[in-house]
Amino acid sequence: MNSIQRTLTFIKDLWFAPFAVFLIGFVFIQGAFSPFLSEQFMFQKILTVTPVSYNLYITNGIYQSLVILLPFILSYILVKHISLYHKLIIWFRRRTSNSILDQLKMALFMAIYIILMGIILRLQLLSMSGDSIPDSTLTAAVAFLLYFIVSLLFYKANDEINRYDRFNNHMCVFYISGVLFIVTLLSVYIYGLQSQVETFNKYNRDGKNIELLKVTYEDGLEKILIKMDINPEYIIGYDMPAKKMNLIPRDKVKKIESYRNTYQGDKRKYQQTFSNTSLEKEKKQIIDLINDYYEIRLELNPNINSINKYISLFTNDFRHSYINGVSPDILLKQMKQEKYRNKEHKDFYGLALSDPETEESDNPNVKISKVYVREYWKARNYDYSFLIKSYDGVVWNIDNIEEAHFTFQND
Repeated sequence: MNSIQRTLTFIKDLWFAPFAVFLIGFVFIQGAFSPFLSEQFMFQKILTVTPVSYNLYITNGIYQSLVILLPFILSYILVKHISLYHKLIIWFRRRTSNSILDQLKMALFMAIYIILMGIILRLQLLSMSGDSIPDSTLTAAVAFLLYFIVSLLFYKANDEINRYDRFNNHMCVFYISGVLFIVTLLSVYIYGLQSQVETFNKYNRDGKNIELLKVTYEDGLEKILIKMDINPEYIIGYDMPAKKMNLIPRDKVKKIESYRNTYQGDKRKYQQTFSNTSLEKEKKQIIDLINDYYEIRLELNPNINSINKYISLFTNDFRHSYINGVSPDILLKQMKQEKYRNKEHKDFYGLALSDPETEESDNPNVKISKVYVREYWKARNYDYSFLIKSYDGVVWNIDNIEEAHFTFQND
């Protein structure tokens, strides 16, 4: 009977746990989904709330609560075995409740605590400032461990200093708890922000496989976003070219398509130079090859000569895989009947090409280069990568064309 009563009492004392989990998840998600990734001043719009799904708040709240709880348990064990410096406790201990010196000592006591907590918070922020950001979970766990060690030491010192002064003891506990609560929430927010920055840095650096959303608006406009969340009211995604989060109302969206792709990072746009070096001549050959490809594909009235030239742009492997068995006459009829991308020529605005990038080749006699191309059309853009090969170092041909996900450095 007593064990059941103790269990019910324990459950009653944990009434705040669901609220704490939700609050931690809420603050973490606001940091992770905040639009501050492209802002110079991180907390410029800290009161902006991102309306994500409740499941995301809860799942992240549970995980982040564990990240907080484990350092707390460890800090409690450590502080329990730490002995305070006795002479310092004696110096801080109050003699008379109305002594100005004693009041100044207590103010100094709290000031030291706030300064230490501020230093730890500052160190957590500084961990985001370098080119190589450390693991966000490890950084947050270390920060929470330091917060709790410092706070528990000051709780312990307060019990010794104000052993015989209940009022001041309670006041110090109130102040320490308030500061710890505020700093913990700020730290959780920074943890969320750092985790998101870490994620996008991995995409930029490693080109990891990521889930993308192709969002088609009611007016036909299409946009490619990195998926962040989809809920009944909003679609939330990260726009890599714009380097900011997009919050799109569901009632403005006609269609959503989800697929996975590898982010290729920032690419430098090709700029023609007047240098006569062999490298620049080679680059111009490659760029001219791609321009010839688009010139023929977008030609309004192609002829047989255009088709023969079009076929000659590709390697034998490409022709075998994609044009095998199709005669020039049939290909000519096909290109006359079928518009490129099923769009009107007038809706095409132009191209942007990246600087050709040299790729490793297994055959020392074969040179490989890759060019990233963005097609600008009315309502949306298309991004592709062209794999270019040369078997003699003179003639270049297209070996592969595939959809890509990248950004230009000037965007």
